[in-house]
Amino acid sequence: MARFTAGGHDSLSIRTLLRTTEVLTCALAASIAGGAWASSGWVASHWVSAETMPTATVARAVDAMGLVVALRMIESMYVSAIAGMQI
Repeated sequence: MARFTAGGHDSLSIRTLLRTTEVLTCALAASIAGGAWASSGWVASHWVSAETMPTATVARAVDAMGLVVALRMIESMYVSAIAGMQI
């Protein structure tokens, strides 16, 4: 993005770069969220030792954490692109 702002790249190449980054980041974010969802039951019952909280509640919290991490990852990509353009 900084090279585009400086005139080193045209808008088509930057758009292609951003789209490629979007696809890769979204795929990685989806795999993180899916992995958190798939492993939340195991994490809640074997890794976290919550004595007073039900296992289902802990599993839902792990699901939410996976979703938040995935969304923050996507957000970070866009924030970095804007910061690179120095807007």
